[in-house]
Amino acid sequence: DVEGGLKLAAGDRLVLNADLEAASASLRAVNEVIIGADVSISALGTLIIDSASGAVTMDASSSVTMADGNARVGARNNIAISRLDAGTGSVSLISGSGSVVDAGVATENILAAALRVDVGASVGSGADPIEIEVGTLAGLVGGSSIYVENSGAIVIGTIDPVEANGVQDDGTLVVAADSATMTGLSTRAGSNGPIVVRALGGSLTVDAAVAADGYGNVLLESDSAAVVLNANVGTQTGNVSVLAGTDVSQNAHIQTGGGTVDVHALGGDIAMSDGAQSVSGNGNIRYRASGNMVLSGLNAGSASISLITDSGSMRDSGEALVNLTAGAARIEAAGGVGVEADAIETTLDVIAVQAGGDVYLIESDAIAIGT
Repeated sequence: DVEGGLKLAAGDRLVLNADLEAASASLRAVNEVIIGADVSISALGTLIIDSASGAVTMDASSSVTMADGNARVGARNNIAISRLDAGTGSVSLISGSGSVVDAGVATENILAAALRVDVGASVGSGADPIEIEVGTLAGLVGGSSIYVENSGAIVIGTIDPVEANGVQDDGTLVVAADSATMTGLSTRAGSNGPIVVRALGGSLTVDAAVAADGYGNVLLESDSAAVVLNANVGTQTGNVSVLAGTDVSQNAHIQTGGGTVDVHALGGDIAMSDGAQSVSGNGNIRYRASGNMVLSGLNAGSASISLITDSGSMRDSGEALVNLTAGAARIEAAGGVGVEADAIETTLDVIAVQAGGDVYLIESDAIAIGT
């Protein structure tokens, strides 16, 4: 009945081999929920799919479509998603010890206004990332890694608990929701897994912290638009890469305890706000911009810094920090480096500069001009 709530429950496995349409639906099983080939699930309200002790598996040809309502999918083990379209609704994926995996479709796995993921293992893989089209993303992963590709612009931010109507045995509804707000993207202690988020055809904005555990690497990329960092990005000892099709705006910190930092604006400028800092813990730092570069603070410890502008100049963003701290720095600028009234401030042992304009540097102590 599309005007009422629907509950299907099984003490073992729940297998759907026919289409389903309801206002709000609850599909629950103790061991496994299977959505079979070519099955279409439509919900005018909200949807809950839950496997208490097993997995939720969608066939690659199956689909779930919401009329702008929320969807909650929970499992003890893996969640295999083909296509779940929540429109302007939100989606919450929860797995106690499993992963979120692609069921094998060529299109986006999840479409929603917001997606929050809380799983014990991983989200996607390097060979097969979870493909999404969402406005806001937040996630916490326990055992491994996060691999996500988004169609269009995306914000890594904060998502409130996602509510959905659970259908009870008597047909009445009770609200089910996540226990707390979820903020940013992170991997739990001991995972050592990477965090990879790519925005295809849109910008990537970080409004809440991105943190990879241990030696996990971080890649934040927009293939054709800007990357904006309004919150900190870090890893304990891994590497951090920020790649933008146009500009990079860094308004927060990038930090690693021994990895490298690579920031590249392929088709635009790099602008660090005054006070923003990148710290590598004795790993190399490389910043490259197609256009101009505005620097705040880069600290590579005893390692090296490389700065390149293909067609622009380099300037200081303010007085909050020494611009360059490292054992050595090499600078290649199509334009000038610093200005007479505001030179680039350094604490270096060795520096080499090639510039198409004037060069103004202020060193805090002794320095060698070398190779």
